[in-house]
Formats: sequence, structure tokens, C-alpha cells
Amino acid sequence: MCLLPGLSDQALAETDMINLDTRQILDATAAEWGVEVALIELKDIQPPDSMKRAMARRQARLYDH
Repeated sequence: MCLLPGLSDQALAETDMINLDTRQILDATAAEWGVEVALIELKDIQPPDSMKRAMARRQARLYDH
């Protein structure tokens, strides 16, 4: 799945939907091969600067409340 550099705060809040979409894509693809994906681990993720800024703004709002 490709996350766009201009990812908004709203998209960051929709991680459950992103997870569900990812799971559906993987399940459909894996089923074609007759396998089931039990676990996925993402490592060394390098988000674009715009996403880092959006994450920092969101975190700051959480601390302000």
C-alpha cells in the first residue's frame, strides 16, 4: 500500500481502516496461492516529512487536551 506524502491528519486517524484495507489485499492475494498470512511486521518505515509533520501536530493536540 502506498501512503501519499500529503497524508492528512484525518487519514492518520483512520489507521483502523488502513489496517483493514491492507488485510483484505493480503488475504485476497495470499488466497490465490493457497496460503494464509498470519502476521505482518513492518520495519524501518521512513515516512515522508509531510507525514512526520502531520503526526507531530496530532501528537501536540493530544497533549494539549
